[in-house]
Amino acid sequence: KIFDTNRFLANPEINLSPQIIFLLFLPLGTFILFNGLLMYTVSFIGLLLLRKKFKLSILPFAFIFLLFNFNGNIIAHMAVGHSMWFAYFLLPFYFLFLFEVVENRSPLKSSIKLSFVLFLMILQGGFRIVIWSFLFYTFICLFNVEIKQDKLKFTLVKPYFLTLFFTVMLGAIRIFPTVFGFPSKKPELLSGFASLEHMWVALTVAKDHLTPFGYPIAAWWEYNIFISLAGMAFLFFWGIYLFVRKDKFKYAPYLAAVIVFVFLSMNFNYNLIASIPISALYSQRAPSRLLIIPLLMIVILAAKDLQGVLDDSKNNKMYNHLIYLISLVLIAFSAFSLIKHINLWKIKYLQEYYHQLGVQISIPTISQINDPTIKFLFLIGFVTTVISIILLYKFYYKNEINFFKKKI
Repeated sequence: KIFDTNRFLANPEINLSPQIIFLLFLPLGTFILFNGLLMYTVSFIGLLLLRKKFKLSILPFAFIFLLFNFNGNIIAHMAVGHSMWFAYFLLPFYFLFLFEVVENRSPLKSSIKLSFVLFLMILQGGFRIVIWSFLFYTFICLFNVEIKQDKLKFTLVKPYFLTLFFTVMLGAIRIFPTVFGFPSKKPELLSGFASLEHMWVALTVAKDHLTPFGYPIAAWWEYNIFISLAGMAFLFFWGIYLFVRKDKFKYAPYLAAVIVFVFLSMNFNYNLIASIPISALYSQRAPSRLLIIPLLMIVILAAKDLQGVLDDSKNNKMYNHLIYLISLVLIAFSAFSLIKHINLWKIKYLQEYYHQLGVQISIPTISQINDPTIKFLFLIGFVTTVISIILLYKFYYKNEINFFKKKI
């Protein structure tokens, strides 16, 4: 029984992405390596598109590349075998299109692109990452307001609900069968970060899988979000700059959402969300995992502002060279620290550890049963997904939804 169900297709963390066809030709271990390399390549393309969007030079891009690909969250979860974390490598596209939505560049097209990214995450088995991503988008939507004629106007309401609807329709092939997969009642919530000190340690101190569970009661990979002291120095310096720059209010919705997510990732604060009677929300048992989304947002914004300072200081060569020198030193120390951290989480160490504990990982018994309900839900979901892809393709290139007889 996996994820509160013994139905294979009802488990939202099962990989049903197009590349699973290669399982017909590749052994399981080889396929996992292949899929990892494929998703890493896709993420690198996404990072390059972010670089193009913000016109980043090599130094700011190097920070994004290092902190995105080698932070403690992705390294630890990959090491312990959480294959659903391959969906993480689609996050560069999520942020890219989220920026487009907030900037109000063709809301319909941006919503469709963001929905397709979330759909691909769902296929990869990353439903948890999709929930965090949507929750983050929700808070950005709530904080993105304009005051007109003494009235508050939530400017992202339309694209938000478009994205939600499109994602559900696209992901129907996975979402419909999972009505049997989500827990029928709220599971016990693990504690998030016990304190800001605990969070600081997780960000700056390289720890391995042998770190005692202690308090809170969870394995260290649930808290590991290591980016090194040099990485934190980069974020702190440019993060402070975000608050003092002239157009700081431009970033207000992002920063407000970041603060809310930091709050929710601590102790049992996520109960505020888990109390909402929606299974996708109360099924999130480890709130510390939430921190990766705001962290990556700050990394991107900090890199963007570093580029802005480098551009503005071109006429002051001494200041420009000083910024370059400091950035190079921080990159070098970050890379060194992140490599040391990777060595702590080599898979062979975890294999040896669990072997010493006598843990036997056996192949589960697979039985075939006639389950017409699951078959029906999967078929309806498949048809809904295919029709949605065709319609959204049409809407995207027409930049309008005919049902409303107007452009959105």
